[in-house]
Amino acid sequence: MWTALTSRLRACVSLPFFQRASPLSAWDAVGWWESRRIPFNLIVGAAGAVTCVLCLIALAVIADFSAAPIELPDPPILPILAVGAFAVMANVCFTGGWIVELLVRWLWRDDGTKFASITFTLGLAFSVGVTLAPAGVMAGWTVVRFIVASSGH
Repeated sequence: MWTALTSRLRACVSLPFFQRASPLSAWDAVGWWESRRIPFNLIVGAAGAVTCVLCLIALAVIADFSAAPIELPDPPILPILAVGAFAVMANVCFTGGWIVELLVRWLWRDDGTKFASITFTLGLAFSVGVTLAPAGVMAGWTVVRFIVASSGH
């Protein structure tokens, strides 16, 4: 499993979107990162939309197989605020990518460009994984609730 994952990540790093010419000035490095912010947000946002849909489906399935009603969060706007906070933190972490790259370029001159491509790829993969994680938790919870409802408890 890890071999397949690492080979896919290496393949991503070699795509033109993840590569850049070197050497770049500090401003060009920041520009390289910022030119990828909108695609990053679209990709992570799409993963978030998938998570929301899968969580709603899981809640509907749980409601069908459970005698207990599904309660809304109190206050009901809490999920929207959580999504907004997640988006802000994802962008704060994204900004941390170019800040850390500038630090790496200052400390280890020749490794900054490789560092940027690798960290951008890993950061995007991690962000999508974290965004999809609640859907996995809800799927697991749905299976547990289904088993409990089926056993008559």
